[in-house]
Amino acid sequence: MGQIYRAASGVVVWLGEESDGSSAAMQLPRRIRKYWPSLYDNPRELLQSNKTPDNIDRWQTGVWTAFMSLLERPWWRRIWAIQEVVCAREIILTCGTATAVWDDFVKLVQVIDAIRHPVNTPSPGTRTTAQRVAFMQELRSITEQGTTQAMTDYADKDSLALNILSMAKDCEATDHRDKLFACHHLVRLWDRPDYGMPIEMLYKRFALKYLSRLAEAITEPSCDEKTLFRRQVELVYTAGTCNQNLDLPSWVPDWSVPWRTRPLWYENECYSAGGHEIKEIIATVVERRPHEFNFRLPVTTKVFDRVLAAGTDAIQVTSSDPSDLFVDLRAWLFQSMSLLHMHRNRSSPYTDLTTAIARTITVDQDDGHRLSPEEAVSRYEALLEMLRLSKAEPSSPIDNESQSTYHSVAAFLRGRVVFVTERGYIGLAQVGVAWGDTIAVMQGAPVPIVLRPTLETGPKVREYRMLCEAFVANDEVMYGGFWEGDVPGEDIALVTLLGADGKLGPSIYEALVSAGFTVTVLKRDSSKSKTSYPSQVSIPDAFNVEDLVEVLRGQDAIVVTIKGSETELQKRIADACVKAGVKRFIPADFGSVDSSSALTQELVPLYKHKTALREYLIELAQKHSSFTWTSLVCGHFFDQSLEFLHIYLPQRRIEIINDGSQKWSASSLAQIALATVRILQRPDVTANRMIYIQSFLVSQNEVTAAFERATGGAKWEVVSKDSEKYREEEKIKADAGDKEAVENLVWLLGAIDADWTGKKDFAMEELGLEEEDLDEVVRATVKRLEG
Repeated sequence: MGQIYRAASGVVVWLGEESDGSSAAMQLPRRIRKYWPSLYDNPRELLQSNKTPDNIDRWQTGVWTAFMSLLERPWWRRIWAIQEVVCAREIILTCGTATAVWDDFVKLVQVIDAIRHPVNTPSPGTRTTAQRVAFMQELRSITEQGTTQAMTDYADKDSLALNILSMAKDCEATDHRDKLFACHHLVRLWDRPDYGMPIEMLYKRFALKYLSRLAEAITEPSCDEKTLFRRQVELVYTAGTCNQNLDLPSWVPDWSVPWRTRPLWYENECYSAGGHEIKEIIATVVERRPHEFNFRLPVTTKVFDRVLAAGTDAIQVTSSDPSDLFVDLRAWLFQSMSLLHMHRNRSSPYTDLTTAIARTITVDQDDGHRLSPEEAVSRYEALLEMLRLSKAEPSSPIDNESQSTYHSVAAFLRGRVVFVTERGYIGLAQVGVAWGDTIAVMQGAPVPIVLRPTLETGPKVREYRMLCEAFVANDEVMYGGFWEGDVPGEDIALVTLLGADGKLGPSIYEALVSAGFTVTVLKRDSSKSKTSYPSQVSIPDAFNVEDLVEVLRGQDAIVVTIKGSETELQKRIADACVKAGVKRFIPADFGSVDSSSALTQELVPLYKHKTALREYLIELAQKHSSFTWTSLVCGHFFDQSLEFLHIYLPQRRIEIINDGSQKWSASSLAQIALATVRILQRPDVTANRMIYIQSFLVSQNEVTAAFERATGGAKWEVVSKDSEKYREEEKIKADAGDKEAVENLVWLLGAIDADWTGKKDFAMEELGLEEEDLDEVVRATVKRLEG
């Protein structure tokens, strides 16, 4: 098509059929040139009624309204319009039967844009028609009206590839493969247009080819490696699941999706989060099975923090008139301030929260220029004052300086929400980020990114999906100090297990080894267990902190499965973890019941020990950011001791509470072990949490029926216990020191106060766990016990 346009004597652009006032609007550029030529040099005259010629309507009346409607016609947003304009020798715009000369029309559009957008910086996602036209005019000049040879090398210093793709994202196309094909005459984004290739494969192969060519060029002598690396980063940062509709790897841009936010890195060098050393980005492709490929992007990153909470409703800047958006902006700010207020009691790294908020709202920049903290506060206060005045005096005109402030700030707020991190930092990221997401910095990149682990993450592989870029109100993060500092990695590969010979320990040991972890078993010197392990170490029974530090140094995590009542011993282990640099501590919680429940602590005071330990771990984690913990609440160990559950297999008898219909969560030993593995495989989303899991949510009636089916179908004897009477009787015994009564109360609690599915931290989906089949577990248990 480019050759056709270039060979033609001229191109007629069809804007569409005539509508009310369109003919007069098409004549307006010619009349302005004839009667009001000074307007081109002095656009402000448009707002001065005494400067308006008598035969021209005043601004925002009459023909001007119709002219503005012309600028909303679909043609201006078509991807094919770029090549149509750039390669044309002469251009005539046509609407119905009326025509206009391109140059006259463009000059008037630019005048209007200067009035409506005092901050006239083209921004992805918010480009005006004038800015689209300016881009096409610039291309006409660069390519000498499309007569220069199309650029084929992405690494060439004059390559227009990303410029055109950036504009193409905001353009419309019936077939979104045209985002790579429509400007083929100007820049060879793809060797040869192929409409038979699936669009997902086209986008993946283009990203792979683009990054590979730039990576190759970075290694060549005399190249501008920083510019080439910057192009690589800009391509990757254009991607992210928050910017995708198609099923693509998260690092592959979805060109079919318009810009949803203004990129923080766009046309500025304000930030340097990843430092100044670069490392070329090289994507990989692995064939998992015939004709099925995995596209991955290995990058070097450092994890800074995790999202604790984030807003859910982003502001959508779709109008150029600030008054149309003040209500939405007020609602957005109210949501953001409410989020910060909800977490006001957390330890904060800021001495001045107002400055941190101002820096977040302004993202530390004004049109590509870095703002000082004082300048950020000034702009934030000006924005608040503008919102206050617009509410008190909605009819008052907005001065140019206020409009400039509004446009500068609103461009970055569009599509984004405020978030709070676990360590108390605040920042800005695209809507869609959520609790548990990871804030990380990539080597050489300008700003942080938000990551979410995949289920492939494990001790040998750290695989994430990238969501979007992010701003954090912290100089160390945004300007390279964090990257250049000594930050420990997040991988967990070396695990110490204390209690490997207990009830739960063997299942956890087997699961850890099967998952690829390197496991060291820690034993007391007095241990009588004859089981030996490939890697084991003994320690004096006193478990002194100094002895523990020597054993734990170099380990990534420790899992403890001893008696949960050994609180002081576990506190010493936690202290040793901090000194030895162990990143994750999983205490001996593994609760049959929720130890944090008020009812549990009332009936079984021993559980207060678990709460005391958890409070101690919380305090340690707040003081030492490198230390984290996770407690696991799993319900009754379903297949560990049937008698504990008042299931008497030899006698075919079961005891139930009340009518046996109340639902409760329970877990098999295998499920508990797998959950422990998943906690260590996903340390970022499980840190500093009490997590709930289950194998199934069942009633005692359902359990009875399952055992009846597994034992031949005959009915079992069912003995019902009244919950209130049973509770009172067993409580009296327990207070008198009866240990069996204590176990009976635990059984009771596990049947009446143990439905985890409504808990905030019910984490089956997060851990990638699936519920087990009750009948299968029961049949396996019966077979194991009866043969």
